[in-house]
Amino acid sequence: MSYGSTNASAQCTFTAWSVLGTAGADHVYWRNGGYNPSWFAHNQFGGGGFFTYPGLTAFTNCLWERVSLSGLSQQIYLYNNLFRGGTLNYGILNGGNNALAYDNLFDRTSIINGGPPTYTNVFVSGYNGYVTNYPTLTNSSGHDRVLTNSPLYQTSYLGNYYYPTNDGMLSTLIDAGSRWATNAGLYQFTTTTNQVKEGATMVDIGFHYVAVDSNGNPIDTNGDGIPDYLSDSNGNGSVDSGEIGWNLTGDLGLKVLITRPRNGDVPQP
Repeated sequence: MSYGSTNASAQCTFTAWSVLGTAGADHVYWRNGGYNPSWFAHNQFGGGGFFTYPGLTAFTNCLWERVSLSGLSQQIYLYNNLFRGGTLNYGILNGGNNALAYDNLFDRTSIINGGPPTYTNVFVSGYNGYVTNYPTLTNSSGHDRVLTNSPLYQTSYLGNYYYPTNDGMLSTLIDAGSRWATNAGLYQFTTTTNQVKEGATMVDIGFHYVAVDSNGNPIDTNGDGIPDYLSDSNGNGSVDSGEIGWNLTGDLGLKVLITRPRNGDVPQP
């Protein structure tokens, strides 16, 4: 996907991107993309590159397998991503506002801190996971977790990057994030093979999958045929205005209260 328009933007959820890991093979090459915000949530990227300039971009709960993520931005947000290998070389243009990176797992990723004088590459970061002896983001506020060995992921219904619950490595990332899972929009998601939802806990560091049942189908608590993660569209675990009650049997998401006429009222001529 290539853009040159100053008004271009993109909003992608639950999208899989895969290209060959060769030079010039990009998922997105976005130059002079303007300042309209773009966001990518629950996406999976494999191989190739992803470049934006200048843009306002947010990546939430994305899986990056050997991808080169680079570019210049006015703002960039990285939350709950898994970077496995690949490269992170992202800068903020002078005069830009924020570069935030929290609750991500960097699994042997080449992180390039610094760059040309026309931009700064200093993320405000914290609560991230790293592998020992590999690069880390500078300027961390703390609470990072450093794994002493390369992580051994587990495979389950939706992918190959689940966590064991008690291995002393990946399990140390559970409930170790910077905010509640309800605020991260990941209440209906999981990181473990037992498919226990995040629920109202501190968010796990790294990438999350939708929680599924014993048949591998997304959990549908009230049995209405609509998975919980769709009913709870903002992922906060609460039934908000316009949402179907994911945990309420028989809730159709449409409640009508008739106040006029009242029962027993006599019609007027």
